[in-house]
Amino acid sequence: MKKRMKKYIIIGFLLALITEAAPAATFSGDRLRQGCLDFVGAQLGEDARVAVAGNIQDQTFDEDDVTAEFVADKKALRGNTFVQIEFRFSGKLLRRVQIPVRIKIYREVPVAAENIGRDSELSEDVISYQKVNVTYYSDGDFPEADEIIGATAERNISKGTIITKKLLREEGKIQKGSKVSIILDAGDITIRAYGTAMQDAAVGSEIRIRRDNSNTILQGRVARDGTVVISKL
Repeated sequence: MKKRMKKYIIIGFLLALITEAAPAATFSGDRLRQGCLDFVGAQLGEDARVAVAGNIQDQTFDEDDVTAEFVADKKALRGNTFVQIEFRFSGKLLRRVQIPVRIKIYREVPVAAENIGRDSELSEDVISYQKVNVTYYSDGDFPEADEIIGATAERNISKGTIITKKLLREEGKIQKGSKVSIILDAGDITIRAYGTAMQDAAVGSEIRIRRDNSNTILQGRVARDGTVVISKL
């Protein structure tokens, strides 16, 4: 099913446009341009930088009392995109115009204050918060402050890099070649052993391990604390 585009109608903008349009049923390009800028700004807040690409032509209608509705999917309001204006008379759609806009979004996010090596633990000293261009990031990409401090770098992070969740190692995640603790659960008997991971594995997934001091290959599941639990040998 095709997703219906959300509509956002800003009453203040409509009243201004209707007032101008009522006598001659004409919407000036300048007024539409400002309405488009105000509309996007109302959706994204003061962190957005918005520019309308090109001129907007005046829109003239035979009918009186034509209204204009700004229409957009809020999630799509970033980068090079479009805002639609729907002109209606008595609820009937008369015309739809697409306005090309360029949108940049700036927010204060965590940034590496210095080079951070892979497997390093992040502290307050290596993180700073800066207002930067995050146009092509989603809100879900950024970790909360309490998720950063004490976390482990998944890879090398260069100074000035925006810290996203992908750059932080998931809790309990095991990397290929790392030493792991193995729990052998044989019913009434629990045995602890150690081995080397033969693959990367996240919490809850299966993993193969080579047991220390032998060539035995075991398979178990990664627990939240980073251990590997094996129910059967």
